[in-house]
Amino acid sequence: MDVVFDGTARLIIINTGITEIAAADIYSWWKQWVLAQNANFLRAFSTTGGEPVSPTTDISAYFFLDNDWRLRPWEGDHQLVIQGNIFVAGGVGSIVVPTLGDYNVLVTSEVSPQSQAVSTGVGTVDEVKDAVWDTQVSEHQDSGTTGEALDKIDKNTTLIPGTL
Repeated sequence: MDVVFDGTARLIIINTGITEIAAADIYSWWKQWVLAQNANFLRAFSTTGGEPVSPTTDISAYFFLDNDWRLRPWEGDHQLVIQGNIFVAGGVGSIVVPTLGDYNVLVTSEVSPQSQAVSTGVGTVDEVKDAVWDTQVSEHQDSGTTGEALDKIDKNTTLIPGTL
């Protein structure tokens, strides 16, 4: 667990040396903490999303800090990257409070730009690109690669005079 929960102060304190942390991990650790005799404290999280909308697509998970719970970075100068969709419930305020000491902490949030996460199973972008552009056109009609055929088409269409 990369954090410590302070139920009285409603703080999720990130352990020393941790510079990247995922919202989903914090949420999972909080559930473990609650089950370990800490259910008497105010709830720290609510969530939405994560449900499947097809066999390969899930709605992105969103985590909301409830009841004035906040994250506090460790005491020291560093950059902290928080990955995932984590916000303050109601949309007002910062998810992070300052350190106790006089430290510079640059906090970056990496949130999902989409509301759906798609799992296609067709490969990485580079694998798909290579499969398309390096495929021999002869497998379909002529010879050369798809990229070469498109290049020839582009060059040949510049020879066609424009019509009015």
